[in-house]
Order: sequence, then C-alpha cells, then structure tokens
Amino acid sequence: MVNSIELKLKLLREQKNTITANLETIGKEMSFSLSSLTKYQDLKRQSDEYFKLLEKVENEIELLESNRNLSVSPSQQHTISHNLSKINFREPKKIVNHILEKYLGEQGGTASFLLRNTSSMRGDLCVADIQYFLSSNSYGRFKYCPIDPLLRPDISDKRSLLDAIAEYFQPVESHPNDQQYARNIIDKISASLQGRSIVFFDFTNWDLILENDDQILSWFIQHFWHLLKEKQPEIYKEYSWVRFILFISISSLLPESDCHLDYCCDHQNFDGLKIIELPLKNWDEGDIDDWLQEIYGLSKSKSQGIAKKIYKLSNPGIPITVCSNLEKHLHNLLKV
Repeated sequence: MVNSIELKLKLLREQKNTITANLETIGKEMSFSLSSLTKYQDLKRQSDEYFKLLEKVENEIELLESNRNLSVSPSQQHTISHNLSKINFREPKKIVNHILEKYLGEQGGTASFLLRNTSSMRGDLCVADIQYFLSSNSYGRFKYCPIDPLLRPDISDKRSLLDAIAEYFQPVESHPNDQQYARNIIDKISASLQGRSIVFFDFTNWDLILENDDQILSWFIQHFWHLLKEKQPEIYKEYSWVRFILFISISSLLPESDCHLDYCCDHQNFDGLKIIELPLKNWDEGDIDDWLQEIYGLSKSKSQGIAKKIYKLSNPGIPITVCSNLEKHLHNLLKV
C-alpha cells in the first residue's frame, strides 16, 4: 500500500512540475502578446485551464501525503479517485453501456465519445470508472492507450499523434506518408489482438494542443479511425467481440459551435465513425448523501448532515469543488 501511494505521489509531482513549467512559459508569452488581443485571450484561456489542473493535482498530492500514515480497514483501501467516481456518472455510463451492448456485439466495432468541461465536471473520474469496468471484465485482454498533450507537449500535428500511438504497439515501421504510417500502426494493433480484446484510446486535455486541435482530431477520425473500422471485418474472421473505444476529453467548456458537430452524432443514431457527446452534470445533495452511505457506511443522519454541508460549499454541486471538499473531510469520514 505504501509503495502504491509513493508511486502515485511521484507521478503527481511530475505532473505538477510539468504544469508549473507550462504556466511559466505561458506567462512569459502573455507579457509579449499585449499588442494582440486574440493571442492574449487564447493564452489567458490556456493559463486558466492549467491553474484548474494544478489545483486538482495539488489537492491529490495533499490527500495522499496525509494518508501515508493513516490506517484504514480493508474495505476502505480503494483509492480516493476510484471512490469519487461512484458519486453520480450514471447517465454517461448508461449511454456507453447501451452502445457497447447494442452495437458492438460479437462482430465488434468502433465507438468514440466526447466529454466537455472535464476539468470542472471531473470527467476524468467518469472515464476512469468506465475504463476500470471494461478492463476488469476483459480477462486481461485490455490495452490502454492514454494520449495527453499536457504530458506530451510534443503532440502538435498528425505525425506526432501517430508517433504517440505507435509507442504503445512497438515496433512499428515508420513511413514518410502519414496515411501509410497509420496503416502500419493499425496492422500492428491487429496483430496484437485476441478474442474479446478491447483497445481503449484516451485523449485527455485535448484543447491544450496550442494549434490545429480540431484539424488533428478531424483527420484522426476521418482517416485513422476509418481505417480501423474498415479492418474490423478482417479481424472478425479470426476473433469475436473485439472493440475499439475512443474517449476525447476537453478540459474547458467550448461553445456549442466548437463541439466538432460535423462529425458528432446522437447516441440514438449511432455511427461508429462519429462521436457521441456524453453529458456531464452537477451533483445534487442526494448524490453526495447516497455516496457517503454506500462507500463509507454512514448512518442516514450523519451522511445527510455532511452532504448538506458539502453541497453548500460546492457552488452548488460542481464536481471539482465537491471532490475537493470531500477530500478535505476524508480523514474524519474514515474514522467513523
């Protein structure tokens, strides 16, 4: 348990250093961009998102450091992130399960999902819970491929995105033509599959790509994802229930017009080559109350009192502030 906490702390501190370095770079660029209002506003937006991420990482570091010497019962040894993901993401998880069960059956297939404003709405918890559920039911045939521009600032175009994907399926033969390079990667992915394999692409903080984020994503869907779907019948000749899943998380709240509507679809009109936006909503007092009773076994009177307090402190019910306030109360909850 101690080793696990120390490893998480090490990774979180590395993330904090990366975020801090990026904030310093943006601060210097802002000082030279006062003559261009558009550029200054774009840098200011990036700065605000990095500060939100920094606050979340610092909260997690503080919690883990305080928990290193805390004794808890075996039933309470889940990570705080895993526990918090159980508060209320029922609607997005219901949509994902519906798509997988109805459209990605024995013949397999592709499905992609979009989440917006994930920093404030803690969409990372939603994706993590779905990932955990799928991996725990995949009999070890689950391939997780996270792509995060925050941790990989070199991702700035089609080639660098393909390089990042290829790292998960080495060795892959590179090629000067992006389309052929994509085919080489897909061939390598196909060669690694077994029956009931799940390949899970997790594109997080996608709006932190400084330029052409929409163009890169559009190219990925129209070309790489399309090639992957075309490969599915060939895969099905050998293996059943092979699924390719893509989650795209945008940390900020973009206007509706910027939501990639040209290649989005409603979950009731599913298309394996289009993206389904998943709803993320604020939590209410009842959600927090139910979670406290389920996870920590509190009495109704105790959980209702805490839930009411947390809700009032959370603006109200914004997931990032709910999580932050619950984490601050964690020691007392564990002692109950």
